[in-house]
Amino acid sequence: MLLSAIIVIPALVARYKLADSPLFEQLKHRQQLARLPSFDVFRKHAGSIFLLATVAAFQNLDTVVTGTYIVSFMHLAGIPLATAAIIIFLSRFADVTGVLLSGPLADLASAEGSPISLSVRQR
Repeated sequence: MLLSAIIVIPALVARYKLADSPLFEQLKHRQQLARLPSFDVFRKHAGSIFLLATVAAFQNLDTVVTGTYIVSFMHLAGIPLATAAIIIFLSRFADVTGVLLSGPLADLASAEGSPISLSVRQR
C-alpha cells in the first residue's frame, strides 16, 4: 500500500504540472475528442490487438514452462541445477533478442522491393 502511494503521488503531481500538446488542446477546443477512445482503438485495430495478446500469451507460457517444468525435469534427469539455470538464462536472452529484433525485421520485411513484401503482394 505504501509503495503505491510512493508511485501515485509523484505521478499525479507530474500529470498536473505537464501541459497538454497544442494538437490535443485544438481538438479539445473543437470538441473533436473521442468519447471512448479505448473502444475506438479496439474497434479499428482488433486484429492487431488480438495478435499481440496471443504473442504475449505464448511468451508467458514459455516463461512458465521453462521456469517450472524444465527445472524439475532436469532435476529428475540428473542434470545439475547450474546447467538448467544457464539453459534458462540463454532462452530468456533469446526471447529478449527476438523481441528487440522483431520491429526492425518487420520493417525490413515490409520495405519496398524486399522478397517478402513482393511475395505477399503477388497473392
